[in-house]
Amino acid sequence: MTTSVCRLSLVAMLLIVSFSTFAQGILFSEKRIILKNQGIYTLQVCNPTEEARTFQLSIIDKTVDVHHKLVDIPDSVTFANSLKNEVRIFPKRITLPPGECQEVQLQLRGAGILTDGEYRSYLHFLPLLTQAEITPDSLKAKKNDAPSFDIIIRIGAAIPLIYRKNAALENVAIDSVSLVRNDKQEPTAISLYIHRKGNRSTYGSIAVFSGEKNELVTTYPPIAIYPEVVGRRVNIPIAKEKLVASPNGQYMFKIVYINEEDKQREDVLCEWTGEVR
Repeated sequence: MTTSVCRLSLVAMLLIVSFSTFAQGILFSEKRIILKNQGIYTLQVCNPTEEARTFQLSIIDKTVDVHHKLVDIPDSVTFANSLKNEVRIFPKRITLPPGECQEVQLQLRGAGILTDGEYRSYLHFLPLLTQAEITPDSLKAKKNDAPSFDIIIRIGAAIPLIYRKNAALENVAIDSVSLVRNDKQEPTAISLYIHRKGNRSTYGSIAVFSGEKNELVTTYPPIAIYPEVVGRRVNIPIAKEKLVASPNGQYMFKIVYINEEDKQREDVLCEWTGEVR
């Protein structure tokens, strides 16, 4: 495997709209990586901050709870659909000077022995302490001749790695649509439930249209629905100024869940049309 580093001005880097910002001052060129064969995959990572950042890379497992919140799976627990033993990372530690980018390479191995289904793990970037985080308190303690300490919480960033072997998405549907109202009974959000059936996840954005002319009211960023759950509820904020009720007090909506996994395609995963009071 090879690695490359490139210099990129901060202004130019922030203009690359395909990059996604994550915690602890790091940008990724992809929000998720779909592994389709045993080749080598390249992820571009950049440092938009004004100080050097060092990250330790590893493969970790996460699952989702009933509320579709990501939950870490301890190393001592086996996740049946893990890719931990199937993906190799290079390098496993990177240091990014301010405004610089570097490639991280991934290689899928041993996928041929996996049974049918969708497999998922996460490429995890754990930020290591910077010099500024290490030194201030020790200097302060020497100056004041008194013990001193800080508690520093390191929040990692992770992106999903997904491999599918004959995994199928049988059905996706939207139901349980309702309006969320404030104390004045004014609509502030539209609530809906997206069902997923099959052994494959979905990843898509949501567009909400209203009225007889199907005018776009709002859009919602891409969300994933993983095989561990049958679906998830989504509450989408809406501006009441964009809504016009019918004489009987109902609102007409068209809601579309649009595939965002393949940037070259815009397949409609499912849609719902109806009236909501």
